[in-house]
Amino acid sequence: MAGLVLGGVSFSGFEIPNEINFGGKHNVTVHQLIGGGRVLDAMGGKPDQIQWKGRFRGPSAIGRAQQIDELRIAGSQVDLAWLNLFRSVIVVSFTAHTEKSYEVPYEITCEVVNDAAFGLGGFFQSIDALVSGDIVAATGFNANPTASSLVSVLSSAISTIGPLAGATAASRTTAALAANTATTSLQLAVTANDATLGKTMPLDLAENLSAWLLAQNAGTLVQADTLDILGYVARVNSNIAAVKA
Repeated sequence: MAGLVLGGVSFSGFEIPNEINFGGKHNVTVHQLIGGGRVLDAMGGKPDQIQWKGRFRGPSAIGRAQQIDELRIAGSQVDLAWLNLFRSVIVVSFTAHTEKSYEVPYEITCEVVNDAAFGLGGFFQSIDALVSGDIVAATGFNANPTASSLVSVLSSAISTIGPLAGATAASRTTAALAANTATTSLQLAVTANDATLGKTMPLDLAENLSAWLLAQNAGTLVQADTLDILGYVARVNSNIAAVKA
């Protein structure tokens, strides 16, 4: 599933559930008549609550969860959109399970205010606005020069193509390839960083502990930036792939 937005918050990666329900019941009053006849009064539809679950991952996991919890606290009517569906809802329940600072499973329940089954229309930003916004956000991290270089290459490739909304199929394929390459390279960088952070503490503590601690601290900063960049680039990859399809 792609394109899940709640109250202006865009979900991506593991944040997006496998499925989201919609539908409901129609309230009908049945009048039983003598002789077996019946009169049915259709009283109007009653939408089911919309529920789903997922997990926030990475250094910003808790912050992302807090963003959604603020919607619950406010109790205001917000827009919910996924696939080609749109509803006006109020977040009535949100539960986050803080397993680790970077791994936060969540569950959410929304009460439907407007049950009209109409399309998205102009609700979503254009593909170009979404992609450019994520690329700009991804350039705000500099602890990992390699990751920053990958973003720069991706940005240049997309700029060369021009507006994606009106691009040819060949141009979209080129953009999709560039985004996929950047995503794969960043995923490999995350794996490599994990291996570095997993190195055991030196046995000769007197001479090497300080250097080991400094290296671990630097590696943690690099990994945090790399994960954030990967999140933005992966979303660029997903959005371009969706348009290409």
